[in-house]
Amino acid sequence: MTVNNLSPKFSIILPVRNGGEHIKLCVSSILDQTYNNFELLILENCSVDGTVNWLKKIQDPRVKIIPSKESLSLEDNWARISSVKTNEFLTIIGHDDLLDTNYLEVMSKLIIKHPLATLYHAHFRYIDTNGAILRHCLPMCETQKMYEYVAMQFLQTLDSTGTGYMMRRKDFDLVGGFNQYSALIFGDYELWVKLIDLGYLATEPSECFSYREHSSASTKVKVVNYQSALSKYLIFLNKKSETNILLRNVIDKYGKNFLNYLCTDLILKGISLKRDKFSKPASEIKSDFDILFYKTTRNCKSTEVVNQRLKMLVLIDSWIIGRLGYIFLLKIKSLIKNNW
Repeated sequence: MTVNNLSPKFSIILPVRNGGEHIKLCVSSILDQTYNNFELLILENCSVDGTVNWLKKIQDPRVKIIPSKESLSLEDNWARISSVKTNEFLTIIGHDDLLDTNYLEVMSKLIIKHPLATLYHAHFRYIDTNGAILRHCLPMCETQKMYEYVAMQFLQTLDSTGTGYMMRRKDFDLVGGFNQYSALIFGDYELWVKLIDLGYLATEPSECFSYREHSSASTKVKVVNYQSALSKYLIFLNKKSETNILLRNVIDKYGKNFLNYLCTDLILKGISLKRDKFSKPASEIKSDFDILFYKTTRNCKSTEVVNQRLKMLVLIDSWIIGRLGYIFLLKIKSLIKNNW
């Protein structure tokens, strides 16, 4: 018997709005799978760039286009996943990401090897807008429990995206699917934690897909919404830690470093010469993170998320000369890198 006959059927879910040229490559990578026992469900969200017309030209019985009746937000379009009928296993892919031709075949074998796992993943690579490899993801263990997964996230030794995860539909429904997070920030992390907590995460050691990063992506949305989404995620973890001492220990041990890292990253992304309605000064961002830290981590003498680098960034951001100097150094660094 072939692997296809032994293995469960899959549903690949592709939410899209204005997919441009990238969706053509994405769909092609899906339809070229060596494992053919699957369906592709496209959640089309009122695209106006020709995506709809291109999708309608696809002549493949495995492809089902599910249009929205009206233009939806990113969050609401992804929320439609809970309402569509799928096969036993489902995975979600971004419209600009790519699956290797053996992705489903590898997932099928991983499921057979780890029948008690409740979430499946694989190593992957980051690519740029043009498809060039930027870097390979950090190494992951073959199996992880929920608290181990969170520990890796807190230690910044985990690369995770919305693409590449495979789950059983019954488990997806059991945990309630995606919770509403602004711009989906941290919403996928909450879902993965819930699913892993039902059993464990099994990860394929070889690379099976590509995740696309865009250098032009705006960071302003993150400045406005990132902290509220992070706060929501931390509230979720704290609630779960009430009945899981191992998770509680992870939060208490690594929470400060995690928040310190995120605070620093958010300040760096937000440094600019001119303030706008989306911006927050570094001092205000740090103050907000101090509150998050106080609410998240127990039994710590300090109530501040702070280190010497963070203090320096707050000082740099408080003066226009400091921001100008920082931006100038970034441009010099970029020129040196591009001409190296």
